[in-house]
Amino acid sequence: MVLARRWAVVAAVTLWLGGLTFYAGFVIRIAHRVLGGSHDFGFVTAEVTGVLHWMGVVAVVLLLVNLLIDRASAGRLLVWGLAVTWFVLAAALVTLFLAHASLREVLLPTTRTVTDRWRFRPLHEFYQLTLGVQWVAGALHLGFVLAAWRRADRSTPGRRESLPTAP
Repeated sequence: MVLARRWAVVAAVTLWLGGLTFYAGFVIRIAHRVLGGSHDFGFVTAEVTGVLHWMGVVAVVLLLVNLLIDRASAGRLLVWGLAVTWFVLAAALVTLFLAHASLREVLLPTTRTVTDRWRFRPLHEFYQLTLGVQWVAGALHLGFVLAAWRRADRSTPGRRESLPTAP
């Protein structure tokens, strides 16, 4: 059961934050280069980020379950790090859902136009900043998760002997 939970946590976080990293780091830049800087791609981005946010909901729930299960063996400092970074992840996700909704209010998909550029620009910058904060919190949280798992594995009686060793 421990292995299944850990696999689910890693898979969810990898899909969510890995997908976000790949999309932001490569797909958006390539699309702008190929489309010549067209703002039409922003309408694709709006759809993709909506899906990524729902992936985030699944990941954040799994991370909370993981935190609750591992808190007893993690130690005070790790639990504190896990709790703070989880809270930042959850708060950023709620903020992103709200900001996403505000951004959609100024986008007109039928004609692929931004109806209010003065409102769009600061909202979009805030959205990007929140994504950055979320990504950093996610990377930190994953580090805390791995440290907590390592600590749990070391403190479980008989567990050390059952782990594979390097040749």
